[in-house]
Amino acid sequence: MNKKPIIIGLDMDDTITTFLEIVVDEYNDLYGTNHDVEEITTWEIPPQFEHGLFSVFDKREHVILKCPLKEYALETIKYWYSLGFEIVIVTGVADTQSYIDKLRLLDKVGLTPYIKEVIPSKHKYLINCDIFVDDNVDYLTKWQEYHPEGRAYLFNARHNQKCNDFCRVNNWKELRYLVDIYLRFHGKI
Repeated sequence: MNKKPIIIGLDMDDTITTFLEIVVDEYNDLYGTNHDVEEITTWEIPPQFEHGLFSVFDKREHVILKCPLKEYALETIKYWYSLGFEIVIVTGVADTQSYIDKLRLLDKVGLTPYIKEVIPSKHKYLINCDIFVDDNVDYLTKWQEYHPEGRAYLFNARHNQKCNDFCRVNNWKELRYLVDIYLRFHGKI
């Protein structure tokens, strides 16, 4: 009998990649402002971003391709892949071009061979996985409601500091360590 592989669901923006900082930098460059990512403390973008923070996507092409991988993300994903885990990326997209850019970015940084699937959706709770990692509290909350047997990890970000409902991880080394402990405890590795 074949053992079911462990499925790890990962968000892309501000989980695998550094996203919000790049968007703020693009905003500042586009509008000649001097905003800092530290101004964003929730997912409600503050009014001082008078043009709308995400307007950069309407005015500039391929912003997503400028987002670097978070340190140790590639190594961790490769490690999970080597253990036979299935890695699924579940990422919100604004339009077809942002989805294409995310696929291009994954290819550019060398992640494509290790990813089973990239699902463009904000309905992340529909994804059946054993472990789910995201920086968005709302997505994690709903996913955990639908998958109480699964394990959710909150990737630390400035905009989620008020949440204490999930196991918070600050970086990819910490995430790998905690996932290993969790899976060993449950006899899955």
